[in-house]
Amino acid sequence: MRAERLAEAVQVSLILPTMTEAREERRLVTCVFIDIVGSTDLTVRLGPERLKGALNAAFAEVSARIVAEGGIVEKYIGDAVYALFGAPIAHADDPLRALRAAHACRLWAATPDSPFGLRIGIETGEAVVDLSAVESTHQRMSVGQVVNAAARLEQAAEPGQVLVGPTCRRAAEGARFRPLGEMSFKGLPPMTVWELELPGEAPPSVDLPFVGRRSELEILDLAYRRSGQRAVLALVSGPPGQGKTRAVREFLERIGRPFLLARFRPLGEIGAGAAWGQLLGGLGVDRDAVAAELASIDDSADRDRILRGVLHSAGIAPDDQLRRMQNEERTDEIVHAWRRYFAARSPDAPPVVWLEDLHWADDASVRIVDRLTLSSGPLFLVATARPEFVQAAGLRPSGDRFFVELEPLDHEDALELAGHAGAADLTTIERAQGNPLFIVELARTAEHGTELPLTLQGALGARLDELGAADRELLSSAAVVGETFDVADATFLTSRDAAEVGPALARLADLLYLRRVEHAYRFHHALLRDVAYGRLLVADRMRIHARIARERAEEMDPDRRAHHWWEALRPPDDEWVWTDATARAGLRAEAAAAQLESADLHVEHYEPAQARGLLDRAAQLADTDALRARIDRTRGRLATLEANGDDSWAHFSRALAFHRSAGNVPPDLYAELLRAPIQLDGSFRSRPPDDTVRGLLEEGEAVARARGDAAVLARLQMLRGMLDGDLTLASAAVRAAKDALPVADQAAMLAQLAQMQFGAADFVGMTATAARLGELSDAITDPEVALGPRRRVAIWRGDLPEAHRLADELARRTRAAGPHISSHALGVQAWQAEYEGDWATVRRLAGEFLALARANEGTTFCAGGGSLVLAAGSIAEARAGRMDEARALLDRARAYIREPDELHQLGTASAILGDRAVAPAPEARWGWEDHAIACVISGDGERAAAILPRLDQWAEQGSWLSGAIADAVRDELAGRGPSGSGHARLRERGYNGPSDVLGMRSAGG
Repeated sequence: MRAERLAEAVQVSLILPTMTEAREERRLVTCVFIDIVGSTDLTVRLGPERLKGALNAAFAEVSARIVAEGGIVEKYIGDAVYALFGAPIAHADDPLRALRAAHACRLWAATPDSPFGLRIGIETGEAVVDLSAVESTHQRMSVGQVVNAAARLEQAAEPGQVLVGPTCRRAAEGARFRPLGEMSFKGLPPMTVWELELPGEAPPSVDLPFVGRRSELEILDLAYRRSGQRAVLALVSGPPGQGKTRAVREFLERIGRPFLLARFRPLGEIGAGAAWGQLLGGLGVDRDAVAAELASIDDSADRDRILRGVLHSAGIAPDDQLRRMQNEERTDEIVHAWRRYFAARSPDAPPVVWLEDLHWADDASVRIVDRLTLSSGPLFLVATARPEFVQAAGLRPSGDRFFVELEPLDHEDALELAGHAGAADLTTIERAQGNPLFIVELARTAEHGTELPLTLQGALGARLDELGAADRELLSSAAVVGETFDVADATFLTSRDAAEVGPALARLADLLYLRRVEHAYRFHHALLRDVAYGRLLVADRMRIHARIARERAEEMDPDRRAHHWWEALRPPDDEWVWTDATARAGLRAEAAAAQLESADLHVEHYEPAQARGLLDRAAQLADTDALRARIDRTRGRLATLEANGDDSWAHFSRALAFHRSAGNVPPDLYAELLRAPIQLDGSFRSRPPDDTVRGLLEEGEAVARARGDAAVLARLQMLRGMLDGDLTLASAAVRAAKDALPVADQAAMLAQLAQMQFGAADFVGMTATAARLGELSDAITDPEVALGPRRRVAIWRGDLPEAHRLADELARRTRAAGPHISSHALGVQAWQAEYEGDWATVRRLAGEFLALARANEGTTFCAGGGSLVLAAGSIAEARAGRMDEARALLDRARAYIREPDELHQLGTASAILGDRAVAPAPEARWGWEDHAIACVISGDGERAAAILPRLDQWAEQGSWLSGAIADAVRDELAGRGPSGSGHARLRERGYNGPSDVLGMRSAGG
C-alpha cells in the first residue's frame, strides 16, 4: 500500500506545477535581424579600435530606432542585431512598428554619415518568449521557427534590402511591398518573400456605441411580428467580431420582451446539454424549480412528460424511457417538451428564445432547433452563428426562417462609429474594414496614439499587455477552464488567495476584460480568451488541464472531464511534456477512460458524431488491451443502435478477442455481441454463419453459468429462443429474468415473447404473457410495452370493449408525447375505429395525422403509425364515395412504407381502389385476415379460399377474430353477403368494420 501511495504521489506531483519557473509565454511576435554590412573592408582601413567604435555607434543608431518603435534588442551577434517586437509589451500594430524601424535603419544607413550598409529580414509568428530575460539580460529571449525564418531572410537580403516573410506581409497590408516569389531556405519550408518599399501609417481609434444595422433590425422586427402565429427562426450570422451579439441584444432591448438565453460552446468546455440547461435557469437548477414553471399546465401526466423531456435534454436528469427510444422518437419527445415549456413560460405572447453561438452546437441540438422552428405555434427563436454554420447545418428552407447575414459596417455607419470613438479618420475606417469589434478592442487600449492594428489577435494581445504580469497569468490560467469560470476555478489554478483573486476578477470585469454572469465570470469576447489561452506554453497548458481533470473531477460532468484529459495528454506532445514513462502511461489510461465515460453518455443519448469523436480520442490514448476492448464495445453499442449489423459484429468480436487474450471475458459481452445477428438480422450486408452464432451462444451460456450470472444467462436464453423460434426456451428465459433483471428489462422480454407467440399463433400463451404485462404495468414506463400486447390479445379474442379501453389508455398516456409517438397512438385508435366501423372517427384521425405531419415536417413517422391511419382513412373516404380523396390518402400512406413486407398494410385500401399490384401476401403471421378481405374485394375468390384453412387453424388455437372473419369471407364467396352467419358473428361483438369492408368491391373490378 505504501508503494501504491508513493507512486500516486509521484504522479500527482508531476501535475501540480501550473507554470514553468521562468516566466515564459507563447506570443505573437515580429522578429527583426539586421546585418551590418561593410565592416570587413573597414577593418583594413580603420584598424580594430576605430572599427569597434564605428560598430558601437552603428549599433546605437540601429538600437535607438528599434526602441523608438517599441521594440527591444535581444543581442548583438558579431556584426548583426536581433530585435523583437511584441514582448514584453505587445502593441496591436507590432508588425507595422517593426517595418517602420527597419525602414528607419535603412534610411540611416543610406546617409553620408553612415559607413555601413544594412541587410534586414523580418517575419511575424508565434515564439516562446522568456519574459524574465526580456526584462533583464536580453539574452535567449525567444525561440521558434519565426526566429529562424527572420534570420534566413536577413541572410538572403542584399545590402539595402528589407526582406519580409508572408505572415508579416499579411499583417501589414497598409505597407508597400514588391513581391519576390517563393524562396527555399535550409531547415524551413519554402516561403513567399516580399521586399519592403515603404511602411504604412494609421491614425488612432478609440471607443464604440451601437450604430447602423437598420435593415437587419427591420428584418428581425418582421420575423418577430410573424412569430405571433407560428414558430419563426431568425439566424444572425457573421464572422467573429462582426457584431452579431450586439445586434441581437439591441433588437431585444427595443422590443422590451423578456427572453430566455442559452450560449453554446465547443464540446467539452461545457457538458452535454449544458446550453439547454441555461434555458432552465443555468447553474444549480433543480427539478422542483423547473416544475414550478409548468404549474399552469393542468394535466399532471402532460406536465410530467414535459418536465422529463427538458430535464433529460439539459443533462440534468437523464430519463430511462427516453434513453430506450429510437433517435427520431427521442428527438420528437424533446422537441415537443421544449415547445410546451416555452409556451408555459410565455402564455400571453410568443416566447422569445436567444441561442448564442449556435455554430458550437452539437448535431442533436441543431436538429432540435430545426424541428422547433418547423412547427406551428407561436415562438420567436433568434440565434447567432458564424457564416460557415449556415451552409453546413442543413437547416431546411421555410417561409418562417429569416437569415440575417451581417456585412461589414457601411461607410456612413463606420464614420459614425469612429466619430463616437474619437477617431473619424477615413484611413482608419478603411483599414478597419467595417469590423465593429476590431474598433472596440482598439478603443479600449490605453495607447490611443498607436496605429490601427491589422489583425484582431494583435489588438487583443496589446490589450492583454496593458495588464500587469499577475493579472495576465490569472486570465491565461482561467482560460484553460473555458470561456466561463468562477472565483474557485481561478483560485485553484493560481498561487493567489481567494481573497486576492475575487477583487482581481472584479477589477478585470470593470476594465471589460471579463463580464459578470451568474455566480461566475466570462471573457468579454471568446477571441480574448483564445489569445490569453494561446499565450500559455504547451507544457503549462497540458499540466493545468491535467490538474483540473485530476483534482476537480467530482465537480465536472463527463464531457468536461474528457475535454481536460484530452488536452492534457493530446499526442504527440504528451511524450515530451510527461517525460516519466510510467507516470505518463497511468495518465494516458485515466485520459482514455474519461473519453470512454463521455462516449458512453453520448451513445445513451444517441449522439453518434460526438461519441465517435470521443472514441477516436480514446483509441489514440489506449495502451492496454483492456481499454481497447472497452472502446470496441462502445463502438459496437453505437453500431447496434444505428442498425449497422456488420460494424456491430466486427467491434464486439474484436472486444471479445481482446478479452480472450487476457483470459477474462465478461459474460454480458456475449449478449451484446449476439443481439445484432439474432434480433437485427436484416441489418447485415453479410450476416455471420448460424454455426458461428450458435457456437458463441453456447460459449456465452457456459461462461454465464460458470460465473453464476443469472441476468446474462436469461438474456442469452431469450436470444437462443428467438434464434430457434423456441417458445419454451424463450418462456423459460422470461421466468429466469423475473428475479435477475430490472422490471423494464423484464417487460421488454415479455413483449418479445408476446411477439413470438403471436407469430406462432399461440394465442393462449400470448394471453398469459399479456396478463403478466398487465401485472407490471404500473412499473413500466413505455406505454406500448405495457398496453400493446394486451390490446392485441383483446382484439383477437373478440373483446372489443376491452381493446377500446386499452386503446384510449394508450392515447391518454401518449397525449403529451412528441409527434412520432403520437402517430403510434393515432394508428392504434384508427385501427380500433376501423374494426368498430366508426368511419367518421377514422376520417377525423386521418385528418389529425395530416395536421401533425404538416406541423412536424422533419419527423420520420413509422409504418405502424402513418401508413395504418392513412390507409384506414382511405377506406373511410372510399365508403363515402370520395374516391379522389381516398386515392390521395393511399398515396400519402405509401410514403411511410419502408420495407416490401410492410405493403400488406395497404392491401384492403389498394384492393378497393383497384390497385392489386400493391397487395402482396404477408410474409409473417401479421395481416392474413386483411389479406383474405382484400382478395374478396378484388374478386380473387380462389386466393381468398386458399387462406381460409390457415384462419380456421388459428381460430382453433384461440383467435376468435380469425374464425369470425373466415366465416364472413365464406358468406361472401357463397353469395350470402351481409345476411350470412359470419357477418352476424362479427356484428354481434361490435366488429362492424370488417363486415362493412367485405361488402365493398374493387373500383377497378
